[in-house]
Amino acid sequence: GAEMYQLQLSFTSSFADELVVNDSTITDTTISLSNLQFETTYFWRVRAKNIAGTSAFTAARSFTTGVQAPVAPLLVSPADSALNLPTTVTFVWRQALRAAGYIFDLSTNPSFTPLVRSDSTGGDTTRSITGLGNQVTYYWRVRASNAGGFSASNSRQFTTIEAPPEAPMHVQPPHDTTGLNTTVTLVWRRASRAARYRLEVLQDTSTTIFAVLDTAVVDTFRTVS
Repeated sequence: GAEMYQLQLSFTSSFADELVVNDSTITDTTISLSNLQFETTYFWRVRAKNIAGTSAFTAARSFTTGVQAPVAPLLVSPADSALNLPTTVTFVWRQALRAAGYIFDLSTNPSFTPLVRSDSTGGDTTRSITGLGNQVTYYWRVRASNAGGFSASNSRQFTTIEAPPEAPMHVQPPHDTTGLNTTVTLVWRRASRAARYRLEVLQDTSTTIFAVLDTAVVDTFRTVS
C-alpha cells in the first residue's frame, strides 16, 4: 500500500546527527546516490508512506565505500614524438597520488591493440625495454592502480633509429693484385641501408696515416691517384 518512501542516510547508526540524505519524496524502490566520500561507512534506512500514515523504519544497514582510484601519472621521458631513439629505451614517469602500483603498456598502434609489452612495475616509476625494432614508431602509456581501480593515462610516441647499414663488399681490384697503375678505380657493391661510404686507403695497415680518406662518398666507386 506504499505510495512513496523516505530514505535516510547517515554517518551514524543512530541517525541522530545531521543526515547526509533525508528524502521523503521517493516513489520508486531504488535510488542512486553520487558524490559520497571514499573510505567512509554509511548507515541507511527506509520507511513507507501513504495517505493513511507512515510505517516504521527498516532496521539500519551499513556499507563502506572503497578507496579512491589514483590520479594519472605524469610521463617524463622519452619526450613525445622523439626521433632516432636507440632500440633500448628507459621510460620514466612521476609518482601519482594514491598509486599503489603501475601498469606500463607499449604498442605499435595508438589504440594499444595489440600490445608489444604490458608490465606491472609495482611501485617503480621506470621501465627499461630492450630489443625494439629499428625505425619503428611506438606508443607508450602508464596507468596507476590501487584497490579502487586504475587511473586514466596520457600516451606518448617515439620512433627508433634506422638500422646501421650492412658492410659493403669489395669488387675490384681483387685482393693482393700487383702491377697496377698509380691511378686506380676502387669499386665495391652497394650496401643495404647505406646513405654514404667512408673510403680509407693506407700504405700500411700498421699505421693510421691515410693516403686517401673520404667520409662522404655517395657512389660505389672512387678513382684515386
